[in-house]
Amino acid sequence: MALRDEVHSHQEKTWILCIAENFVTKPLSPLIDLVDWYNNQLLTKSILGGQVKLKFGDRTLMATSGLLPVEKILIMGLGNSEQLTTAQGKIFIQDLSQTLEKLGETNPWVIMAADTPPKFIEEIKKSRTSINSLSQANISVG
Repeated sequence: MALRDEVHSHQEKTWILCIAENFVTKPLSPLIDLVDWYNNQLLTKSILGGQVKLKFGDRTLMATSGLLPVEKILIMGLGNSEQLTTAQGKIFIQDLSQTLEKLGETNPWVIMAADTPPKFIEEIKKSRTSINSLSQANISVG
């Protein structure tokens, strides 16, 4: 499936973009970049302007301006992607779960940046089966 088709085929009310701090030295991964492009580069502008932080555990809720088929975009900071461990994956999944519960969301689309370590992503996928707010989550990498 083409990236454009993937972006427009998702009907979840909340999309979660998981981005590392090294975004400022590397381009965004293709799927996150496309979401940002459709949203008039609001994400890039907000990160470069300091309104969105990407340290591990940082969260920012962002408006979609009706440009995408989604109600909320949540930015989750991953910190330094090279330092992500499976232990941090467990912390991240707990934080994400609590955030989704507060938002009343049970079916999010979670997009992990392409440079996220595979062990971290596996921990996220494995842990979500035991957490109600993530059991129906769709997880993409790219």
